[in-house]
Amino acid sequence: MILVMALGTQIVYVLSDELTFTILQKILIVFVQVMSIIGFTFFHIYKKNQEKRKQGIYLAHIFIFMIYIINLGYVLLFDQDFGRNAQHLVGFDLVNLEFMRTIQLFIHGYQLGVLSLESIIMNILGNVVIFMPMAYFLPIFFKKQRKWYVFFITMSLLVANIEILQMILQTGSADIDDWFLNVIGVMSLYGLFMVTPLKKLYSLLERKEK
Repeated sequence: MILVMALGTQIVYVLSDELTFTILQKILIVFVQVMSIIGFTFFHIYKKNQEKRKQGIYLAHIFIFMIYIINLGYVLLFDQDFGRNAQHLVGFDLVNLEFMRTIQLFIHGYQLGVLSLESIIMNILGNVVIFMPMAYFLPIFFKKQRKWYVFFITMSLLVANIEILQMILQTGSADIDDWFLNVIGVMSLYGLFMVTPLKKLYSLLERKEK
């Protein structure tokens, strides 16, 4: 019931031209959705045998991953709170292949008083964390993604294609700095997962490494 209510609230927000949420409120709604799935899964498999528990946990991962992908696509391509409209791009280059140019523009804008430090941090931090969940989910669902170079190539191409798609749809620019921050963020978390006990989750979900 909680999950349905949270999903319904999010759908109403997407379809409404008047209803507005802050970024924190949007994160909270997604958090409620994820915790609802985790809570339901826990109570559903609590007294089940090991086989049923593994199936339940794996299905929960699939549903949570789907929620992440849907929200990721919306934020990257449609959410106007993140500047996903053509008007936002007026006066900006649709392609930036000069490394660190955008970050330097942020710093310059802050020095001139045009941009706040909060907006700069939110932009940079947002680019770093937005793809991080991929470092958790892809190695669980796909064994080949447990090799760092395969994961690096996958994420590099995925992010590059999204940058190009944003440029084509005029919902963002193809920016090398965004690509760099996205990839650095997801690879950092991937490296952490590969050397922590979280790696044992593969065994729990019957997706063992050779």
